[in-house]
Amino acid sequence: MKLLSIPLTLILFALLFGSVLKLSIWLDSSEVLLAGNILSIYSVYRFGRWFVN
Repeated sequence: MKLLSIPLTLILFALLFGSVLKLSIWLDSSEVLLAGNILSIYSVYRFGRWFVN
């Protein structure tokens, strides 16, 4: 399960980061980009910890 968690967390991070990036470009807001990056990193970390345990 630990080996499976690595690609899944990378895919989740790419999806979240990409959607936040597109949203920040569409809204022309750097605050959305900063908050989205922090939120995506935290959520990927929590998902990885949940998936392994």
